[in-house]
Amino acid sequence: MMSPVSKYTSGKLSNPLSNLEERYILQILSLSCASNDLTSNHEAISKFPLDESVYFFYNSISIVREVAKLVVAISKSDLSLYFSKQTELCFNNLRESLVPFEEGSLLKSILIPIRNANFHYSFPNGASNSKIMELLTELKSLEKLNVGVMRDENHLMSTRYEFANWFRNEYINSHLNNEVVETISTVSVEIIGFVDSLLADLMERKNG
Repeated sequence: MMSPVSKYTSGKLSNPLSNLEERYILQILSLSCASNDLTSNHEAISKFPLDESVYFFYNSISIVREVAKLVVAISKSDLSLYFSKQTELCFNNLRESLVPFEEGSLLKSILIPIRNANFHYSFPNGASNSKIMELLTELKSLEKLNVGVMRDENHLMSTRYEFANWFRNEYINSHLNNEVVETISTVSVEIIGFVDSLLADLMERKNG
């Protein structure tokens, strides 16, 4: 079987990080990795069946939560001194969406619970969460559990525990509606746009 070929053409650019402080470089690397991963998740969604591709959306939601931490850190640093007006506007939009921590905020009510279930494989205790209790009750009542198997295959990756995905998906989807999905999708695009704008600023500064 031939290895898939990337649609990206490899190239090189003058290093805009060479004269930056290490703490800023690490922040930019983290942001760039997040941008790459969000793009990869978006592309992967169309390549899998719906019940499998939803993972990549949940993964992107988890990434957005982690980017919120970076936004807070950058807000307290001097990296903003390198921002153009356009990059500053992009950053302020992200901060407005991601930094509020109060009850009912996007971060606290949506991003953190989904990140915990998806990245950390950590669900809230059933006694403290009515949705988890409801799902546990339904799961325990089932006579048989759904699995997916590869026919004529017998190896460690030939089985999918679909009952576990069902549980996670039902829990995560209980936090989502059309408005929330649209908001998260918009923030994901804003993250990529911010990173692109910041790297363009640094390139212009180096070449200027």
